[in-house]
Amino acid sequence: MLLFWLQFVIYQLLLLIILPGFIFFSLLNARLRSTLTRRLLLASPLKLTRPRVVLMHAASYGELEGVRPVLQKLEIKLKDCDFVISTTSDTGLTKAQALTPHALILPYDFLLFQWIFLKYIQPQLILIFETELWPGLLVTARILKIPVVFVNARISDRKFESYRRFKFFFEPLLKSIGAIFVQSKDDFRKFVEIGAEQNKIQALGLTKLDSLQGAVDQSRLELRKRYALSERDFLFVAGSIRPGEYESIIAAIKTILQLNQNFYAILAPRHLDQVTTIQAELSRAEINYLRRSLGQVFSAQARVMLLDSMGELTQAYQASEVSFIGGTLVPIGGHNPFEAAQFAVPIILGRNTANIRWGVELLKQTNGVFEINSSTELVSVLTDLLLQPERRLQIGNNAQAAFLAAQGATDRVLERLGKYIS
Repeated sequence: MLLFWLQFVIYQLLLLIILPGFIFFSLLNARLRSTLTRRLLLASPLKLTRPRVVLMHAASYGELEGVRPVLQKLEIKLKDCDFVISTTSDTGLTKAQALTPHALILPYDFLLFQWIFLKYIQPQLILIFETELWPGLLVTARILKIPVVFVNARISDRKFESYRRFKFFFEPLLKSIGAIFVQSKDDFRKFVEIGAEQNKIQALGLTKLDSLQGAVDQSRLELRKRYALSERDFLFVAGSIRPGEYESIIAAIKTILQLNQNFYAILAPRHLDQVTTIQAELSRAEINYLRRSLGQVFSAQARVMLLDSMGELTQAYQASEVSFIGGTLVPIGGHNPFEAAQFAVPIILGRNTANIRWGVELLKQTNGVFEINSSTELVSVLTDLLLQPERRLQIGNNAQAAFLAAQGATDRVLERLGKYIS
């Protein structure tokens, strides 16, 4: 333990050394500048009025989708609690503020900052969603005897190698955590290998999936009318696509456009700063396209839409006949396939699925997914589904069955939180 404290002091000194540079860089960057005062504990304090507090931390926008169903059920169960959500990004803060009036940016990971932060909030429990190993926060919680629980915990293959390399540092941190609720058996194995106590780990699934169903309050028919699509039209959605995938997907779309007059496609980049790159690829392929942000809809002259607006991807998935999930043709690890599968839509993935491995296994078990390696294979799958509507419907139902089988993690998590707060 003495060695750990020596390492922790070194970690704190390194943070102190790089802090002035990070502050200077933040002042030059508008996005980082907007959260700088909060990271330095200079923002207006929260107004907490109830006798007990639960702190829920999620790094960014995506992780906060897993917070939502847990928060909703805890608010019903714990009427005497204020729920504080901390995050580390500006987009995450916006999302958190939509969930609770008590939202903030997690301060820099100095022991002093975390001490002030936790002494002010005085949480009875800290829930950390997915895997945020902030040593300053975890050590401070341990000193103050605040129980910490990981929810939706996972470790990517890339991070696993780093954690394993520095197991001597992370093992004491993990042993101080009250419980680790992981997404899959593979994550269970990884946490054990980097030093977590096996009796504290349980594979409970992903609470994010419990917030998906009912996310769209319009019927599929109404959504298709919004895009000016008829029931005989075939809509392909490529969602959350990443650099390195654009060229292959656009090439496949161009081929199918030439083969079938009822084929339409929506391209949704993972990040909106990639819109201009996709526009350039579409122009290079000589494809006429529309921009959703301009309120444009499909026509015979333009059968490809660039989804360059926030918050519409789920609706696009529901309106589609088949959907490709991005981050899987490049070594990103993939994004959540159940966002589309919930609507009985066949799923197409590349083979880089390290981040969604457990979900892919479920989809394979129900025969609700296609795996591809290239533009040619994508053309083959789309052509097959165009020509065989009954098979397409069956595979879509299979994908939805996998989604339904994956639900229920929120109730499993809440059942086990009773020992920490009731």
